[in-house]
Amino acid sequence: MQRISTAIVTSAVLVSPLWARSEHAELLKTLAFIASLVFNIPITPAQLRTYTYTHTLNPMDPLRHPMMRPKTRTSSIVSVVMDKYISALSSHNLGLTEHHREIITGFLSTLVACDNLSETVLPPADLLTMSTPTAFHVGTGLTVTKTIAAAIANAKHSVLFSTCFWAESQSREVLAEALRDLSHRALANIAGRKVVVRIGFSSSSAAQKLFHTSSPQGKTHLPSTWATMGLPGPEELLGLDMSVKSIFFLPFSVLHSKFCIVDGHTLFLPSANISWETWLEQCTTLTGPIVTAFTQFWQQIWAGSNVLALPPPADSPDPPPPTSKTYPTIFLPHPHHRNPSFRPSLPLKALCFPSAPPPLPPSTPQNTFLLHALNCATTNVYLHTPNLTSQPLLHALEAALARGVNIDIVTCRGMMFIEQLVTTAGTATTEGCMRSLIKADESLRAGRGYVARQQRVSKGLLGIWYYTGASTSRSPPAHPAEDAVQSHVKAMIFDAEITVLGSANGDRASWYTSQEVNVAVFGKEFARDTRRELVKALGGRVERVVGVAGLLEEAVGTKAAPAAETMVAEMA
Repeated sequence: MQRISTAIVTSAVLVSPLWARSEHAELLKTLAFIASLVFNIPITPAQLRTYTYTHTLNPMDPLRHPMMRPKTRTSSIVSVVMDKYISALSSHNLGLTEHHREIITGFLSTLVACDNLSETVLPPADLLTMSTPTAFHVGTGLTVTKTIAAAIANAKHSVLFSTCFWAESQSREVLAEALRDLSHRALANIAGRKVVVRIGFSSSSAAQKLFHTSSPQGKTHLPSTWATMGLPGPEELLGLDMSVKSIFFLPFSVLHSKFCIVDGHTLFLPSANISWETWLEQCTTLTGPIVTAFTQFWQQIWAGSNVLALPPPADSPDPPPPTSKTYPTIFLPHPHHRNPSFRPSLPLKALCFPSAPPPLPPSTPQNTFLLHALNCATTNVYLHTPNLTSQPLLHALEAALARGVNIDIVTCRGMMFIEQLVTTAGTATTEGCMRSLIKADESLRAGRGYVARQQRVSKGLLGIWYYTGASTSRSPPAHPAEDAVQSHVKAMIFDAEITVLGSANGDRASWYTSQEVNVAVFGKEFARDTRRELVKALGGRVERVVGVAGLLEEAVGTKAAPAAETMVAEMA
């Protein structure tokens, strides 16, 4: 057996540059046949493919990533960090389960072993914090902006606002009006102190990105140009100390993060841009130490060398709701990368030649945590994303299914289609990746392939739903989300107790090139409430591709349990 394994691994390493996906069956058979002749041992295509991925492509394999190899000091550093974090949680009557400790320890071990501050932005210890979620809003981009604008208009001393896309829209008008109101209130203040406002964005048009400076300091927009950007002129904002900056890096390194910090004590974490699209969006409002982590991140990215001296956080104008709870929380940033290992190519499938294996994703807090959480998931994973083309994420989902983990995915057809083609060099779309995931699930259930035969547990259930959007002819919506024509929400929930929210999509751009910000909240109640509100906002406007009818709604108590039937729809 050892000889067979050695032969397979060796042959897999030799052919890894020619690694093929399951649809390249003939080529894979040929490679397996050649390997069998070389080693004089029968090697099946399934064995070759599985070992090639397991031993040369697995993004969590420390042997593939020199920076991820354990160092002698790693365990001691992680122990110290974990002890301090557990002590801080204990002082707030909070704790972690053994399962949560395992995930966080693995997460920290990878980051500490990499020892790369440019990937973590903040020291790993500063990523471990706490938060108190005070509100969770699901609606459209406009309703999300109105929620944030109401807080901006009532700010006492500071507003730090960051978004990705900045476009002419009702959302931009709402934000502009909030700034006018804020200025009027500041001028009426007896103290006469100006309110500090900093606005950062990354993209406003194709021309802006094409001719934008690639300096990390970005471009500061003069007050005389604010009106052309849809903002009030400086003469209307005399009560504000305001500046506007944009940062973008060619070719694809957009700053995709979206957040707003008001008075240093309240964090708004939306999925929405300042744009015109009527998409399903969410906005999470958080207070507590997590705000400090985001403020430090803002200083690193947007202030740069000109660190802004902010007043200490003002007292919260409204106490948190009595039902609010504080949870262990991890800040998960993902700094931009100027297109690492991007491999533009022709449609190689048409040439009967496999594309090269996908490069490892950067070892950022976002990527590292999501992969660790997926690898440690035991019961179920809920994934809500506009698109899904990240190969490391898809492989981790397939592995979770093989371990018996149920996977529910809510995504969209044809959303940001051109962006998907550009950022994957035309090699992947969400629909294509979903078809591949369904095929992998069918292979697992049929017991085909090495992985399937080695499993000793029942296979997980796969559910995929496409959001179909609002009807063209209907009465006025009863819920703001009913206007949404596509879903732009980004959320992952692991084992119904760990919730990740933020700006990261499940696509290649969010895993390789774009800057992102996310939080991981450890709490069953928050996970339950988040999934319930997201599924409720879908309003049944989904197309079931594969999965148990009604399971998406029944799992959160928004619909009566259906008859247990499984259906696979015709693939479009």
